[in-house]
Amino acid sequence: MLFGVDPHPTMRKWHEHQDADERKRRSEFQEKFKLDYNAFRKLPLSAAQNISEHRTGAAPVTVKVSGRFGVVYDGSPTRPIPTSETREMPSGFGFLSTPPTPVQPMWTDFSIDDVLLFETCRDYLDSARDLAGRARALAKEVHGESEITPPPTDM
Repeated sequence: MLFGVDPHPTMRKWHEHQDADERKRRSEFQEKFKLDYNAFRKLPLSAAQNISEHRTGAAPVTVKVSGRFGVVYDGSPTRPIPTSETREMPSGFGFLSTPPTPVQPMWTDFSIDDVLLFETCRDYLDSARDLAGRARALAKEVHGESEITPPPTDM
């Protein structure tokens, strides 16, 4: 964390090079920022990222597409829907068959936690923008004009 304390073991040496005042300010920032940050981490896309990166390797997003011939396809990142479909014809009526038709999902077909994925993404981006603004304001309040040691670039 740029303005707070990064608990990762590789960052310990970096924190050891900071003076006591900077370490105190970083801890203060961390404590004051904790509630906002934890609320952001509970958003559906934050949880989905965690699940995707650390557990299943796939986001818990679903898609439900109605095909041209009335079949509804349910899918997910690990359960793909077909790319095309053909109308089922009774035997003996094959001459009425048509070439395969693409199955075309729309943005309104995707959801996460039973909420439209588009809305969830928009809310997430709005929340991220708000969180960054609160972090900047809090950093200015806590650190003021005092110097902040930049993180190492060789990690």
